[in-house]
Amino acid sequence: KWATPPNVVPEFKEVRTLPKNEKAFVLIFFSNPKVSTEGRADVGCDIRITGPDGSIPMDQRDTVCYQGAFKGAPTNLYLSAPVIGFVGEAADPAGKWTVSVTLKDRLRGTELPLKTSFMLQ
Repeated sequence: KWATPPNVVPEFKEVRTLPKNEKAFVLIFFSNPKVSTEGRADVGCDIRITGPDGSIPMDQRDTVCYQGAFKGAPTNLYLSAPVIGFVGEAADPAGKWTVSVTLKDRLRGTELPLKTSFMLQ
């Protein structure tokens, strides 16, 4: 799905409800980071997953989301390096799980907080 020409938009199914023992993926997209004079970008991210009971099974800080040059225009839509798989196991609490991502354009010095959630059944 992802290896498409810039004029083709891939389609992804958004998960709002996830049964236990089924897998879903957190995909982080970005576009238009500042590019250095060498044509390279430096995008980091903080990733946190919070369970309905307040538990935090994932809390990664300053993860590399993208570093390097682009094959296409920086204004195209890109998929970041971390792709997180999630499987709700039998012992995991049912309810609302929250995924928070802060994208950090390190060259531009800006941050973009993003948040989504899904219900684990």
